[in-house]
Amino acid sequence: MYISKHLCSILKPHQIGGIRFMYDNIVESLQHFQTTPGLGCILAHSMGCGKTLQVNFTKKIFFSKYLKILFF
Repeated sequence: MYISKHLCSILKPHQIGGIRFMYDNIVESLQHFQTTPGLGCILAHSMGCGKTLQVNFTKKIFFSKYLKILFF
């Protein structure tokens, strides 16, 4: 998983950890993604910790990496 440097300056360390957590539990690897239905995860914490931002970044990483492989 790669998060560009300019986006890392926006995220706090716990948010980067949350993105890694979601990515590892949802995708893990291309081979795992293509051969299993996925595990999923729950991201829960106090209000104002950036959960929406973490979900949006995870979606961006997922779609930029795997959408090309699935549809092209």
